[in-house]
Amino acid sequence: MRYAGVTGVVELTPVREYDPRSGVSRVRRFKGPRELMGPETVPGTIESDLKNLGIKYREEETDPGWLIVAAQYSLEENQNLEEPLTDVWELDGGRVESVLWMLPKVARIMDYIQPEEDKAFARQAFDALLRGERTATNSAGVNIAIDLKSLLVAISTAVRANGGDGSAAATTMRAYYGERIKGVDSFPLDTYVLQRTRTIALKAPRSPWADASANVNKLYTAASLSAIEGFDASSVPFTLPRDENGGEGYYLKGSPTYKLLGPDRWKITQSYEWFEYYSVFTYGDAL
Repeated sequence: MRYAGVTGVVELTPVREYDPRSGVSRVRRFKGPRELMGPETVPGTIESDLKNLGIKYREEETDPGWLIVAAQYSLEENQNLEEPLTDVWELDGGRVESVLWMLPKVARIMDYIQPEEDKAFARQAFDALLRGERTATNSAGVNIAIDLKSLLVAISTAVRANGGDGSAAATTMRAYYGERIKGVDSFPLDTYVLQRTRTIALKAPRSPWADASANVNKLYTAASLSAIEGFDASSVPFTLPRDENGGEGYYLKGSPTYKLLGPDRWKITQSYEWFEYYSVFTYGDAL
């Protein structure tokens, strides 16, 4: 150690302490004449060096003229600063209300309808039928007679032409119409948020800090969440959410929150909101 063997200053046997708020810490204790231990304004003393390093310490009086300085470390000397001191993943659940048009099974069907003008006409036609009207205006400004049966056939044909299941699409949209007729305009949507909390040493290299701000507001697949963010599904006791077809969905990375825990530790908290279905226009392609 730096001060071991220096005349007049000795390092005492280190001890371990535990605080339920901050965990286990290692306390190194140095004893020597006061003029060699401090004050902080004297370069090269124990106190000034600890202060420069941002390490918490305390003084303990002994005999007159002698002083013990106890320095509290939140990590063992062999802790790799390239890695977080702690790295914990948790899963939060919740529920929100969403409009029925954004029900994932409905939104996927509308994605099959191309071009966009036909998609707009399909939605306008549904809304017109719900109002009791029997005509709708297409993109050319022409009023076209509509009824539920012909509208479902048109949707089924468009979905099938673009590689989807036309019959299933017609069944879903008929059920959608039935719910809207009953006055259902919204539905409860279960939401999930992966929460990552890391404790970082103050003197850690910049890589853990830079990782937290990379790809914010980008979507991950389950595979890229593991490859890029380091999430290991086998290390957690909970099961990740899936959609009704067993799909893994997508995770939107949120902005990090940095909180100072002590003179030598920071906490970085980050959220990854799960989506069953997302807008490519809004978020771009998933990583």
